Amino acid sequence: MIRYAWKEPALSVAKGLWERKVRTALTLVGVAVCVLALTTVDGMLGHMHAERAQDVARFASRVMLQPPGTGYPPFKSVLHEKAVAAALDRPEVVVSKSTPLLFLALEPADNPMDVAGVIGLGLWPGHEWAWLGAVQVTSGQATLTGKDDDSVILGSQAAHFYGVSTAGETVTFASHRWRVVGILKEAGMTNVDNLVMMPLESAQRVFGLEGWISAVILTARTGQGDDLGRSLADKYPALEVNTQEDIHRLLLKELELPNKFLGTMRWAAFVIAVLIVSNIMSIVVRERTQEVELIRAIGGERSAILGYTLTEALMLSLSGGALGALAAVPAAYLFGWTWILTWVEMGRVVGLVLAAGILASVYPAYHATRAYPQALRYDELRRQMEEVAAEKRAMDQAYRQLVRGREEERERLARELHDQAIQSLVGLKFHLAEKAPDAQAELQAEIDGVIDALRELCADLRPPALDRLGLVAALRSYVEDFSARTGLPVELRVDGDERRLSLEVELSLFRVAQEALINAWKHAQAPKVEVGLWFDEGAVKLTVGDRGRGFTVPERLGALAEAGHFGLVGVHERMELVGGTLCLASGPGQGTTLTAWVPSRRPG
Repeated sequence: MIRYAWKEPALSVAKGLWERKVRTALTLVGVAVCVLALTTVDGMLGHMHAERAQDVARFASRVMLQPPGTGYPPFKSVLHEKAVAAALDRPEVVVSKSTPLLFLALEPADNPMDVAGVIGLGLWPGHEWAWLGAVQVTSGQATLTGKDDDSVILGSQAAHFYGVSTAGETVTFASHRWRVVGILKEAGMTNVDNLVMMPLESAQRVFGLEGWISAVILTARTGQGDDLGRSLADKYPALEVNTQEDIHRLLLKELELPNKFLGTMRWAAFVIAVLIVSNIMSIVVRERTQEVELIRAIGGERSAILGYTLTEALMLSLSGGALGALAAVPAAYLFGWTWILTWVEMGRVVGLVLAAGILASVYPAYHATRAYPQALRYDELRRQMEEVAAEKRAMDQAYRQLVRGREEERERLARELHDQAIQSLVGLKFHLAEKAPDAQAELQAEIDGVIDALRELCADLRPPALDRLGLVAALRSYVEDFSARTGLPVELRVDGDERRLSLEVELSLFRVAQEALINAWKHAQAPKVEVGLWFDEGAVKLTVGDRGRGFTVPERLGALAEAGHFGLVGVHERMELVGGTLCLASGPGQGTTLTAWVPSRRPG
């Protein structure tokens, strides 16, 4: 963000600078902690997957025969050794690299993902390769061949646990003293590094499991692994036959819970880092609103403001990420997590930090680009309001001219029909009556009908009484004619001090009554219509109500036009033009009432 200096009291400036420094420092610490957590969790997940992959790689051409549902490694000792002894005699098996196995939990695990902290493993002496593969030793030897029954070989972590550093020392567990004949090099596999290997018979005797084992591991001859697996499955249908792929599947299933837990922690750390940076950037944008408005006022582009905000968010995120990555180094050595310090892991963390910075800048950047100078904003709003008001006045004037022109056209048509067509028909009627009174009776009746229809049309176009006698007389005349013509009873009631209004107001009220009566006749199926006209000192109110079937009144005026009620829309606009209001009340089965109200203005 660009900063502009302005005059403030020295104390206030110093306090503001101090607060910003503290806030920035806390933000960097927060992001660093999140990055440290990300690095650790990511490294743990990667290490667990790599360890399992390395463990699975040892099982090439090997098959493990074990009771169903005992997992990997199978710690339940529920398989009798004699029941599977024949498996070791099969022609596909390399006996020197195969052995029965007895797994024991010597020490409790320090995390819930492991069954044992130190794993005891009984096997045939001289057959250690079946489980260890090509693991080397740091001290002593990697075989129990030719040693006493109380001899053991320790994995690197097991030796560290029991405090043993060289072969020849002794350890005690299960109330028995054992002599260490070898210490294995660190293999990076829990099932090797935490191992204590002992002769099978000794393990069975000391732990009271004579004749019982956990599984049998069999090494197939070259190219016969699949054949061995199928033949064992046929021979021992009640047992599990796990090949390398099966063990890989078991290990992946074992990692499902850690993956979910550590994955949740990883995303939680990522989201927290995003929220920390986003929050601090939002505060910064709010504090610098005036500066941003000034930039906008002098012509600064939104893209520039967006760039400043994004850059600052990325700088905060990357700085905190660098601190977190640096803190990961001593933490890894302190807790023995050096396996998290890889370039791949560092690259992944950098990518996550960049993503956090970009995501954290989205809302603050949007807020910053929306900033607009107050003075310019008010001027713009006022200008827009004036434009809208001018357009509204122009539209009202145009509509008023349209209505006035339409009424004048109606008046002209009504006058021409009355003065020409009707008078000509009356003259024709009398001429026929003089020439042939009897023969032309039917024709005279038809002419009378045409004359009456034209007079009704003239009255609808422009009631003659409205201009000469005013609104009350015009309504009385129209109500009587309408009731006689349609057969619908209409009651007119006039209250208050009757007086003339402006021609424009009288014509608008008359059109409201006309529209309401026509709608009641066509649609309401009402037994009766009541028309009321009230005069008071400040206004005139017209109501037209029926007790017909009614309808659901839409919430907005546009819906009336969409439903085809163009007449109601028209009279509503008429009333607005004369400064009045129109209210429509109706409901299914409740009838309809149309109320028009307009301030009274005497004709000038």
